[in-house]
Amino acid sequence: MQELRRRHPDSQVRTRHLDWRHTRALAERRVDALVAYRPLSFPTDGFRVTKLREESRVLLTSASHHLANEKAVSVRVLSDEELVACVSTPAVWSTPKPVGGRPAPPPPAIDDSYEDKPELIATGHCVAIFPAGDRRAAAREDIAQVPVVDIDPCEVVLVTRADDPNPLLGSLEDVAHTVLGTTSRRENNELPVN
Repeated sequence: MQELRRRHPDSQVRTRHLDWRHTRALAERRVDALVAYRPLSFPTDGFRVTKLREESRVLLTSASHHLANEKAVSVRVLSDEELVACVSTPAVWSTPKPVGGRPAPPPPAIDDSYEDKPELIATGHCVAIFPAGDRRAAAREDIAQVPVVDIDPCEVVLVTRADDPNPLLGSLEDVAHTVLGTTSRRENNELPVN
């Protein structure tokens, strides 16, 4: 957001990451804008949603999974996995299975939280399909990322309140298109503007 600060040196511009539990931050005016993946976890009535780019998806699986070293996979090869779409994220999880004589852990929770899922993936109990730009699992050596070739891409969007008179939001949209648009590979971050 350095570009936005450069354009508006007398304005206060802050950025922060919000997790899935803060879905009301924009409606409650705790932030002025969000950059997020669709589907959004809240109704969009009264909001302006601007598509910034499409992003491909990757299969997240344990490093020892039989698909971990593939250059790319088709959704068809995942037919034996019970994939479950999350309600408020573009992630898709498989139903956990028993591994190595250990019983299967419970399936991903309805709350769609991320924090407990990497361990299920790393231990081989489940797989997930994530946006390619969601780099949270990238630092783990026990999780492989494999491009998925025949699945709809995710959309990265900028969300603002439709009636917000904040003059910085027009500049934010320009900057977001430039920095986060189709030529950029940024992570999923939310950008409040104050």
